[in-house]
Amino acid sequence: MARACIFCGSESDLNREDLWPKWLVKVVVQDRPSEIERTIGSEDSPHVYRGKWLKGRGVCAPCNSGWMSNLEVSVKPILEPVIFDSPSSLDYVQQLGIAIWTLKTAMVFECLKGAANVDAMPGEVFYSAADRQHLTQWSTPPPDSFVWLGRYEPEFSLWAQNDRLSNAQPQGFFDEASATTFAMGRCVIQTLTVPRIPRTSNDLQTRPIRHGESMWNDALNSDLARSQ
Repeated sequence: MARACIFCGSESDLNREDLWPKWLVKVVVQDRPSEIERTIGSEDSPHVYRGKWLKGRGVCAPCNSGWMSNLEVSVKPILEPVIFDSPSSLDYVQQLGIAIWTLKTAMVFECLKGAANVDAMPGEVFYSAADRQHLTQWSTPPPDSFVWLGRYEPEFSLWAQNDRLSNAQPQGFFDEASATTFAMGRCVIQTLTVPRIPRTSNDLQTRPIRHGESMWNDALNSDLARSQ
């Protein structure tokens, strides 16, 4: 099956997209020796890549050089001060920009797990085509998504981790969720998406997602963006 752009569905002119934006690698990693470790699912040991660039073929050239490039340009001056631990006050527009960037980056990282071939490997992909279209068409995170931003103290580094979560209860409004965490210098961002399951196919009732009692809310003042 032909690969397709994870955002627009185009099967032509696919790029090897940098999963970590080049500007981010340059400001965090700089000229230090580095390597990339990748672990997917239940693998016992990580795959190790020498160097600091990691690419995935899942985005077409028009998306890469169009709205995605514009998003990087707009978010870079917002994130850079936070990465270097400079006090920053973020207004709503800046918070929304970071939230969109975070979800976009989480979706791009799924390229490593087969997202560019979603019809052939649906079990490897959490975010649906509708989620990705929602992000690009409405410039907002997909429904039932949360994004938190905070200060990262352990080290000045660059790493990402994705965790798939499932509901152990036999009944409920939630089936599975995905949490992706990004550490960038002194900044840490986490996104959590928890799709709600309707009782019936026509059930459109709103059900709030409670997240007040959590490690994030103990450590941070507030979440960046929330879509319900």
